[in-house]
Amino acid sequence: MNQFRKGQFCKEGGEINSVGFSTGSYYIILDLKMFEYQEAQAEDIRFSILYGLILLVVGSASFYFLLLAQNYYVTNHTLKTMESYTQNILESMPNGLISLDNEGKIESINHNALQLLKLDSDKIKGKKIDVVLQNCKLPEPSLLDNNILQKQIECQLNDNSVIPLNITVSKLNNGLGEKIGLVIILSDLRDIRSLEKQILRSERLASLGRMAAGIAHEIRNPLSSIKGFVQYFRNRFPDNSRDRAYASVVVNEVDRLNRVIQDMLNFAKPKEPKLEKIILQDVIDHSLKLMKPDISGNAIEVSTNYSETSPIYIFGDFDMLTQVFLNLLLNAIDAMKTNGKLSISIFRKAEITNVIMTDNGEGIPDKNIRKIFDPFYTSKKEGAGLGLAIVHRIIESHEGEISVESIPGSTIFRITFKTSRKY
Repeated sequence: MNQFRKGQFCKEGGEINSVGFSTGSYYIILDLKMFEYQEAQAEDIRFSILYGLILLVVGSASFYFLLLAQNYYVTNHTLKTMESYTQNILESMPNGLISLDNEGKIESINHNALQLLKLDSDKIKGKKIDVVLQNCKLPEPSLLDNNILQKQIECQLNDNSVIPLNITVSKLNNGLGEKIGLVIILSDLRDIRSLEKQILRSERLASLGRMAAGIAHEIRNPLSSIKGFVQYFRNRFPDNSRDRAYASVVVNEVDRLNRVIQDMLNFAKPKEPKLEKIILQDVIDHSLKLMKPDISGNAIEVSTNYSETSPIYIFGDFDMLTQVFLNLLLNAIDAMKTNGKLSISIFRKAEITNVIMTDNGEGIPDKNIRKIFDPFYTSKKEGAGLGLAIVHRIIESHEGEISVESIPGSTIFRITFKTSRKY
């Protein structure tokens, strides 16, 4: 085999042509160095693998962070939903709720507690409870027994009004069982106290009624005999004589005693109302018509305000309810004397109808206002003090309620009846 040097031409059998070149096949042999190319190629491969790994890591991290962000959004949304749900539960509680930290500072308070204690949430959060309610003697946390303390108190508010409250205090612990504060639950006892007073009053009046009925029967029989004998002797005296006049006085006083006794019997053993569908406006108008001479004689200005032009129907006894309004009108006229103003309004809302009677008389002192429905209580020089007691009894027999509010120069009686929706 022939040996060639680098860059040599190699000729394979041929001939020289007419131009002086030999004909045949030629080869050019080049000797190239591939080491640097292979190194560059290997480096490119390494970079490609590195970049691939980096992209894989970045992609995985991006996917992880995407999942993390989505999980954070879901968790945050769930927490907000739970927070809103918990807040709605606290706001919907029928009782007041206050949470305190370990220093006794108010952390949270629901709407019912704010309304019950007459507080402003923006001004009390972060303040100590004993500073916010200085005159309300709340139970000491140190007295907690088995993590719960319950007590009834008379709480004096910042406006000096006093309300009865049932207080329940319990410890607030974290997940590790460590005490982080207190929870106070407030229950308004005013309705319960009012109901208790009504029950006690009913029991007292029932006992008094039984006693009054017995006394009335014992007195009424001899009074009838006294009246009969006095009338007999009066008729034996000459007309216009002093003795006949004295006898007439005795007869009149016996009649007055009989009226008192009849009132006692009406109070002690009230008759059952004959309930029927009646128009409330008609009862009031009829009562005003009966009292027209007294109203005109005392120059009383009367105004009626019926919120509805259509009739307001209730189930009641027309005659007994007329007696109620006659008693109230007599009391109002007596309180106003002359040139007074009396207004009667009727308002209906859903199944409740309110009758409000307002006069501008001298008013009822605070010390007496709780007694006015008690039998035999009266501030008048005349009368047995049974009028308003009978009024109260009649309203109760109609399953209604009567209340009174008074300040100097004004007294308001409010009567509440139940009205069926179908009317």
